[in-house]
Amino acid sequence: MAEISGQLEGPLTLECDLVMRGRVKGTVTVPSGSRLDLEGVIMGDLVVEEGGAAIVHGAVAGTLVNHGGDVEVRGTVNCVHDYGDRLTRFGRDAKVGFDRARAAKTASGPVHG
Repeated sequence: MAEISGQLEGPLTLECDLVMRGRVKGTVTVPSGSRLDLEGVIMGDLVVEEGGAAIVHGAVAGTLVNHGGDVEVRGTVNCVHDYGDRLTRFGRDAKVGFDRARAAKTASGPVHG
């Protein structure tokens, strides 16, 4: 699984399985056959297509749009829209609602490589 970190400008569409740290400004799309482990912050939407997979440990400031992918939220999302047969799952510590100031402070911390 590849890893990226730091401050990135979107939109971004995954081309492989990815661990994402840091912060992305814009929409991130997870297509069919790809997996995202989000440990950072997306300052936009996260779109998971049917056949894609995502685990949100970090935060999504926009909308998590699940088109039938395998999606689990363990961190924080602003809101969720499920449009497929597979519904988004929520972990025990998951939160819905987003504090932009807190996320910006968290994402500007140390960058992991």
